[in-house]
Amino acid sequence: MEGGGKRSFARLWTLELPEEGDNEFHWNPELAEQQLQDHHVVQLIEGLDSRCRSLTVGADNLSDAKSLLLACSRASGAPVCSVQELDCTALNLASHVVTQKLGPTLCGYPASVSVEGTGLVLALHGFSGPLDDTFLSELQASIDAFFVREASALITLDLGTKRRTFWNRGRNKVDESQANEGASTWRNLLEGARDLELNDCLTEQEKCLGGQLAAKSLGEARIVASEDEEGASCLMAPLGLLGDNSNPILASMVTAGTALIAESLAGGGDIR
Repeated sequence: MEGGGKRSFARLWTLELPEEGDNEFHWNPELAEQQLQDHHVVQLIEGLDSRCRSLTVGADNLSDAKSLLLACSRASGAPVCSVQELDCTALNLASHVVTQKLGPTLCGYPASVSVEGTGLVLALHGFSGPLDDTFLSELQASIDAFFVREASALITLDLGTKRRTFWNRGRNKVDESQANEGASTWRNLLEGARDLELNDCLTEQEKCLGGQLAAKSLGEARIVASEDEEGASCLMAPLGLLGDNSNPILASMVTAGTALIAESLAGGGDIR
């Protein structure tokens, strides 16, 4: 294996040898259609020198990152779930975080965020003003500023609340307040004790790009009849696709959500 930033191919993985930092195994199969499975992770670990005490694995895109996290979770003995289930949960988790960080109102209207398909959609309830250039510019400026200002909290899924323990295989048991019937799944995941650390690795340029792309998506805003109040209107505006690599903030949120869910499923189990 050669150093100095060069690559050396090892079966289904590429060993990255950077000038600085840790070496990393990246999923990079010779056959592009090869899907990452839990046994590939196990085989990688079994093939290492017995003196190796830690292993760093990485992925070069959102799709590979999700597959890697799911494979590691399954390899640790976690309950089997489909990629679709994982995606759905991660998308809703991201939506919940954006709603909580955005706050109850935006531009004078009650606001909420939801998932439609694989997209994040902003709703302004009871909308009564004209959807003209003036209002749209105000809304875009507010969303742009929000994503840039809250980027670190969004990327790390940090609601600024106290971490609590909750039921998980191999972990401590839930505290009494979390044991009540109807306790939120999202609150458990976001406020529960974590074994993993979610880091903000985006540059300021990437954060600015994320805010700009979210604001630009608002150009497709439309007014629809409200489902909550008869005769009222609701402004619906897309914020971007959560499964799209183009918006660094949204892509990072989905990756972080997937990591948090995979870690929760694994429950501290060992890969075996």
